[in-house]
Amino acid sequence: KSLLSTLDEGKFFRTLTSAISKELEIDNSFSIIIQEGRPSKIIGKLLKSEIALSLEDKSSAHVFKTKTPYFSNNLVRDPLFIDSNRPGIESELIIPLGHEGEIFATLHFQKLPAESKFNVETVDRVNGMLSQLKIPIANMKLYLDTKTLNNTLLKKVDELIKAKSKKIDQNNFPVMKEPEFSFR
Repeated sequence: KSLLSTLDEGKFFRTLTSAISKELEIDNSFSIIIQEGRPSKIIGKLLKSEIALSLEDKSSAHVFKTKTPYFSNNLVRDPLFIDSNRPGIESELIIPLGHEGEIFATLHFQKLPAESKFNVETVDRVNGMLSQLKIPIANMKLYLDTKTLNNTLLKKVDELIKAKSKKIDQNNFPVMKEPEFSFR
């Protein structure tokens, strides 16, 4: 219910990932919002303070490009996670979140060592939960698109105002000299 009534992306993604985490007994979750084909924001808290997650995360980029979920139960040996700094995390599941074929976020779920592993059934359960939330997901996609468009338009208006004021400054009328007349 709360997902239907919010357009705050922080609240939306925290509520979504924490509900799925609770249902699947997952240790940690976070989301990466993708706008204009690039990661733009990380929402959620990281399990360990020493984990430094970059917006240039290879695993998230892979899921965004392929539009398919990805999981690894051994991050140390997985080539997609080899450059990531996730000490203490054994397993990670990444689910693409999209609407009408366009991915706008990745949902990340992490497990500590000695916990149960991710598998295809886990992916199916998460996708099943997400399929029940089509309207809130569509609303969030529309909101994020509108927000991006608004920011783009504001930047364009600012550029036009700056260009116009610069042009006015350059076209300041010089002080006119008295014309010289010579009568012969």
